[in-house]
Amino acid sequence: MAKTIKGDWHENTLKEVVDYLKNNLSDEYKVMRSHTHPKLQIFSCENDEKIGSNNRMADVDIIAVKDNKVEYVVEVQKDGNRPKDIIGIIGAINLATFCSPYKRKGERYKYVMSDVKFILIVTYKSKWKREQMNLINKKLLVEGGCIKKYKILEYGDFLKLKEQGKLPL
Repeated sequence: MAKTIKGDWHENTLKEVVDYLKNNLSDEYKVMRSHTHPKLQIFSCENDEKIGSNNRMADVDIIAVKDNKVEYVVEVQKDGNRPKDIIGIIGAINLATFCSPYKRKGERYKYVMSDVKFILIVTYKSKWKREQMNLINKKLLVEGGCIKKYKILEYGDFLKLKEQGKLPL
């Protein structure tokens, strides 16, 4: 079955972001991506609590881990970038306490999620959509969760930062 344009864009963007992080973060970071093996699942649970379906918040696209701690989470959204969708993504990630890559025949690791830098890359064509995303960037508070800072970036803005070799956070 052939991939859709959306699937190709999403896959290509994930590869671009992984390369970008690997080139701009120190060698101390391990960059992992989902949509291949393993899935990057995030959970909201206490340290001694078993992770499972009851406390799973979401799967995420990309993480960068340093010293067994998730430092960066990146999500890539082609569609579904209505304010309530974007706020829901940010909220689900903000509730997380651990990320655990799922391995079918292996051990599950629990990477701590606190003081996370979250980057959401979206696409939109209209000026009002950019204004909505700017409003969320400006007004949505994430205090009390795992996210320390977040940034919603339009794909074109991500490409500009990539050319400059800069990280958005």
